[in-house]
Amino acid sequence: MKNARALLIATIVISVFLLSFLIGRATALRSKEENSSENKIYMGTVTIPKKEEKEETAPAAAGAKVLEENKEEETAKPQKKPETKESVPSRLPFPCGQTVLKGYSETAVYSETMGDWRAHTGIDYAAEKGSEVQSVWDGTVTRVYKDKLWGSCVEITHSEDLKSVYKNLASKIPVKKGDKVKKGETVGKVGKSAAVESRETSHLHFEIWQGGVAINPESYVY
Repeated sequence: MKNARALLIATIVISVFLLSFLIGRATALRSKEENSSENKIYMGTVTIPKKEEKEETAPAAAGAKVLEENKEEETAKPQKKPETKESVPSRLPFPCGQTVLKGYSETAVYSETMGDWRAHTGIDYAAEKGSEVQSVWDGTVTRVYKDKLWGSCVEITHSEDLKSVYKNLASKIPVKKGDKVKKGETVGKVGKSAAVESRETSHLHFEIWQGGVAINPESYVY
């Protein structure tokens, strides 16, 4: 009796499962057919319209002719030469002596006075104390000052972006701010005022600045 009841229950469960499966399968197939009919891709071709080409009109051609005539008239007129300021020559005279004790270096070099390594943004020209220091080019004195490290200094502006600076000078300076100086004019004398180079051989420390940046003076003086 128990076996018959179990068999009946099993048969009912299997029948329900199969019926559910068949119903679900039929529903899925019908949904697929509906979707495929809605999402069909058009495989035909579409004619691309051509761009309209505009022909050059007579007024444009006439305008071109007028421009050409104006150009010929401008060419016929005498051309004015552009006004230019006097440029600094590619070579300047030495400010004081020609013997280089220490050259320009953006990388660190040893300082006998400071006992360390540091950049040297100028050239040291050997010269006896009291030797005259001359301006390397015409210009205007823009600064006369004393620096804690470089001592007595003179700055001369030669053009809008070019300056020369003379350091380690004697305390008595014969020029002042605003003075116009000529090439070769004395602007000071070699001293011993630069504390940062006080143990070096007597010399002038000379710098050139271009566009607010220290450059190798040998770009101009050699």
